[in-house]
Amino acid sequence: CKNGTTEEHGLLENVRCIALGGKMDTQLKMNETVRMVWLRIFLKVLSIGFLTAFIPWITLILLNAPILAPGGSLAPLLRFQPYNAPYESMMTAIHIVWAVMLWRASDDPAQHSLFIDFTIWGNAAHGLVMLIATPLQKGLVMTLIEGVPLFAIAAVLAWLRPKRSAVRPAIYPKT
Repeated sequence: CKNGTTEEHGLLENVRCIALGGKMDTQLKMNETVRMVWLRIFLKVLSIGFLTAFIPWITLILLNAPILAPGGSLAPLLRFQPYNAPYESMMTAIHIVWAVMLWRASDDPAQHSLFIDFTIWGNAAHGLVMLIATPLQKGLVMTLIEGVPLFAIAAVLAWLRPKRSAVRPAIYPKT
């Protein structure tokens, strides 16, 4: 991304360039060592966030706690209707495994770039679905609370993700 152009870069690199206003070669560019430090921290924080959000949520649902039970005060905000505890349990299981894998990937992000890309696109796609589904059931305020953070996660990871040159050894051809 030199002089504001995005020639010969991958899609995520172009998104990073555009998000920074074409200033990749100026003061906003991080060296790869600093990028990896911040990426490791962000992956661990995201992992802890997934665990902190999903474990208590599903525990309260499975225990049929009055606050999240159908008719409970927070049920309309924190659950989609019709209520479906088996589906919510499955989503929780996926996010717990995802959190564990994020933690493991944080040890060497450059070796887990495909998983980081999956996390970027998974959060972006989930955010898009939430921008459509949430207003219909919960209103605009909950759309901002539930959908926007998913895009923020995707954007931060896209900005911090390892550059392709740091991931692909020189012996592999450029694709």
